Amino acid sequence: MKKTICLLLILLLALVPILVSAANNDDVETITLIEYNCVTKTEREVVVEVDEDDLTAPMPVLGANPNLTRQIINGNNRIQVYLGAYNTFPYSAIGLISCEIENEKSYSTGFIVGERTVLTSVEAVYSLEPNINMECAYFLPHADAGSTHTYIENNGVKVYKTYAPADYFTNPCAANDWAILVLEEDVGTDNGIIRLDHVAPHYSVEVKLIGYDDTRAMYISPGNPSLYTTNDVLYTCDTTAVNRGSPVFYITGGGAFYYAFAIHHGDSTNYSNIGCRVTQSLINRVYEIDDEYLH
Repeated sequence: MKKTICLLLILLLALVPILVSAANNDDVETITLIEYNCVTKTEREVVVEVDEDDLTAPMPVLGANPNLTRQIINGNNRIQVYLGAYNTFPYSAIGLISCEIENEKSYSTGFIVGERTVLTSVEAVYSLEPNINMECAYFLPHADAGSTHTYIENNGVKVYKTYAPADYFTNPCAANDWAILVLEEDVGTDNGIIRLDHVAPHYSVEVKLIGYDDTRAMYISPGNPSLYTTNDVLYTCDTTAVNRGSPVFYITGGGAFYYAFAIHHGDSTNYSNIGCRVTQSLINRVYEIDDEYLH
């Protein structure tokens, strides 16, 4: 009898890790990322395990007012950043991306979120056409107004790898519109790192979108949040095409602290723009990828 009890205890102890592992796996979901290596010109899928708590981290919606409209309908309230301020934070951590796909070059805005990592829009560095990949891309922090592709390539830092959610390529909407760029060199130490936050500012709070416009000059575009969903947000900030990938900030401490809570996607209607909300899951992906390339 004693031997039987001992054997049963040993069996139960052996089963405990298996049962715990199975229980943990029930709480794990995955995100598939498309990784592109700009050096070898190769693409692969990377599956990342994400805790369910991570995906559903509470993001309080404090209010919404869909009746708010963009000022550009009745005028333009954007403020151009003076060149002398470009090398002061947070402007120093925002820059221009020059990307070449199929012999065509484009400009977008990106912002520094780690020592070697930049956050932007998917289509800043990816093509939605199958089997068409980026030739090369460069990022230049606080690029001078009017910077050309040649200037950015000669003075910027080359992009080494890019990561974007696979879901965007089947459903190219604001909710999936984020891309993480890994650069060949450190840019965060000298230029500053923009903090990310998954808050949802009240619609009465002024927010600011900061990025480059079609003339490749940096502008501050004030506005207000007007409507939230789980993964995207509408706001009244005025923009142009090159603003895609720009950070949308809420600001605290009397203007001392800037927190990016969204990444600009594009127009939603004539009366609002739309961006991808910064979620806790995205914040974790940024920190994981940045940490990976620092070691």
